Amino acid sequence: MSRIKELKRQLEAVSEAIEALDADVAAGRLDAEAHARQRAEREREAGRLFVSLRIAQREALGRRAPQRVATAEPRAGWLRRPLAMAWPASPKPMKQRRGALVARIAIPLGASGR
Repeated sequence: MSRIKELKRQLEAVSEAIEALDADVAAGRLDAEAHARQRAEREREAGRLFVSLRIAQREALGRRAPQRVATAEPRAGWLRRPLAMAWPASPKPMKQRRGALVARIAIPLGASGR
């Protein structure tokens, strides 16, 4: 059996074991403390298997895990300058009025088009 299929089978078995633990605690065959401890152990095992599976899948594709490079890029222009904003129709606090909000559309002049 290939390594990927074996890891998937093991991951499925761990998932079923977690479900069985949940069923045991629901049926009263397991106390809450033991359930929490055993579930945490199974979840750690599932996490290790998942990481191993992802590594095996990347190796099967002939690629190494990509190295992310931290970059300091400016945000997109539309995030800094929203096209529409809402203001209260009157200066009264929000609790005192039951009115609508007035929408004002702001269109920046000379936008670079980025």
